[in-house]
Amino acid sequence: MTNKYIKLLAAALVGIALLSAIIYVSISNKPQGTSNSVQYVPRELLKLYVLSSLYLDRASSSLYHTIYDLPLSTNITMDNIDQLLSRYKQDEKYLPLVPVTGIDRYLVGTYETYREIAFIARDIITINNSVSEIMPKMKKTLRSLVNCNYTEAMRIYQGIRDKVVRLDENISNTLLNLTSINTSYILSPKHVQVINRTIALLRHLDEILNKYITIMDEIQKNPIILQKACMITSGKHPGIDKQLIEQAQELVNQMSNSQLGGLDPEKDALVALISNILSQNSNGGQGQSSGNASGNGEGGGAGSYNYTETD
Repeated sequence: MTNKYIKLLAAALVGIALLSAIIYVSISNKPQGTSNSVQYVPRELLKLYVLSSLYLDRASSSLYHTIYDLPLSTNITMDNIDQLLSRYKQDEKYLPLVPVTGIDRYLVGTYETYREIAFIARDIITINNSVSEIMPKMKKTLRSLVNCNYTEAMRIYQGIRDKVVRLDENISNTLLNLTSINTSYILSPKHVQVINRTIALLRHLDEILNKYITIMDEIQKNPIILQKACMITSGKHPGIDKQLIEQAQELVNQMSNSQLGGLDPEKDALVALISNILSQNSNGGQGQSSGNASGNGEGGGAGSYNYTETD
């Protein structure tokens, strides 16, 4: 047994003691008429509830560290969650067979709610695994754009775009499950805080993915923006019309108003690159033939532009 797991169990046992008092108060405020066989939440179930919240918190923390490209301090595995879900199945025996009274129904509702939290923790781990795979490639596409390697950036982007979309769909489904939790069955305000923090994190990740796709699609649609910006950086003076300046301004605004987690350094560098266009007067430059640019100042089509000084 690792030190990390020992710490998790220790935290769980401390939580159980606190929850026992909360359960007593909660049940005492529930409708009267409970059967004599159900007077309290069994200790075995309390352990499961504490671990469900703890595992969701740890899974959410791991996802946060992945999004921001930070070293992990704790980790929860699929095996941890699957063992917990197995214990839920085994400990169903502690629930009333026929939840007739108000307290019986409350006990069943609490059980089902915390079991759902455990399932969601498992979903968060799945999402984290996908983010761990995709985000380095997202970072590489942005870095390639900053290095004026359009072709390489779009090659990588086309290979991951569908994966990003599917990941975003999984996030939306998990968010739906999280926001559908009936918090009246949650036994501790701290557990509600864990749920709310996870909701906020998933919404932020959803925003990151959508903003990334928007940025990449815009540059793919208008590769000339990157082409002209790179020419200016290399000391050239290409022709830039008013429409291009407006498109560059819109793209810069979109990126500047976005927080992309661990992608922020590359995003900020790309903002600085595209901003070169904004410093040019709409009448400046005569459109020199350089790189893949044509004599009339028009860039190559999507997928063809690869203007680099040194790759």
